[in-house]
Amino acid sequence: MKEYPISFTVEMLRLVIERRKTQTRRVAYRWQAGRLRRAATMWECASAGDRLWIREPIYLDDRLLYNTGRAETRYLLDAGHACRRGRPFQWHWRRATLPAMFMPRELARHFATIREIYFTRLLDITEAGAGSEGFASVEEFLAYWDKLNRHRVGCCSGAEPDVWVISFELERKA
Repeated sequence: MKEYPISFTVEMLRLVIERRKTQTRRVAYRWQAGRLRRAATMWECASAGDRLWIREPIYLDDRLLYNTGRAETRYLLDAGHACRRGRPFQWHWRRATLPAMFMPRELARHFATIREIYFTRLLDITEAGAGSEGFASVEEFLAYWDKLNRHRVGCCSGAEPDVWVISFELERKA
């Protein structure tokens, strides 16, 4: 069993925790050398049974800085304390908020197991697939997809990108 990181926005992570989102799609190619190319990604190596550690945005809460002389690292989802082995996590960045893609593994608090992974076209999504993504319809899913990927060349739904579909099950907390 291998472990892979996966990032979610706060709104999508909320759906994952509520178990209303059990599937995600990830673009299968990247812009390289002036054109779109199918790139080797970690998803080509992933398989059912592998584990995902979920990255989420974190921020530096400096409200206590004046009184205590220290700030705390917190999760953007619920303002929970970000700890490492029971100790407060030391902030190392110049910015006050850290996007999910940069969250260190040691701060992961949510894990999932891959149930199925396959390669397909984005526009092959069904109503059931949109439901597994946490949306009421395919149209709602595609609108969110385009909002999320509007700045990525060749990734909007109109470009019909190839995607990895990853079905997963959130692990229960002990």
